[in-house]
Amino acid sequence: MIRGSGRVARWSVALGLGLVVGACSLGGPTDPPSLALGTPVTVEHTDVGSDAGTPTTTLEVTVVEVREGTHAELAEHFVIDPEDEGDVPWYVDVRWENQGSAAIDRRLRVSMEDGDGNLISATSIIDLGDTPFELCPRTEEGPLEPGEAVETCTFFVLDADRAPARVSFLPYNPGSETDFIYWAIP
Repeated sequence: MIRGSGRVARWSVALGLGLVVGACSLGGPTDPPSLALGTPVTVEHTDVGSDAGTPTTTLEVTVVEVREGTHAELAEHFVIDPEDEGDVPWYVDVRWENQGSAAIDRRLRVSMEDGDGNLISATSIIDLGDTPFELCPRTEEGPLEPGEAVETCTFFVLDADRAPARVSFLPYNPGSETDFIYWAIP
């Protein structure tokens, strides 16, 4: 765990969809090919955990950029436990556009995998009234209305000897089978 003035981040925090991704996304020969960063994909999606009767909307998802940070960035913003010395931050910038007719919660997340198909869980930052973490700002409050787009950042922290290989997203559409979408990390 790392701590900072007014904020806390915990490594290996899996939230909601991350648990599903970890259980299902182990990589393998049936996985679709990975797309290039910046390639938009349109899917049918509704709020994760919703029932089959919940309105579904058309969502365009674009992994815009994957940025490797530095350990110095972590040390500048957080107090790092000795066992986490050398860890490296990764920032995944995603554009979400609601092209459908139903509003959805804008707390949308992607996941990350290493070259062996192992899940890399997102790291949660809890802001307690201090200055926001500007390298990966939160923009997930409220609904994503029809016709609206938002860019979000998902924050990951990895051991220095572990490299991410791809970003994944699993559309949620109760009652319909969905497949993971992957973007390669160059």
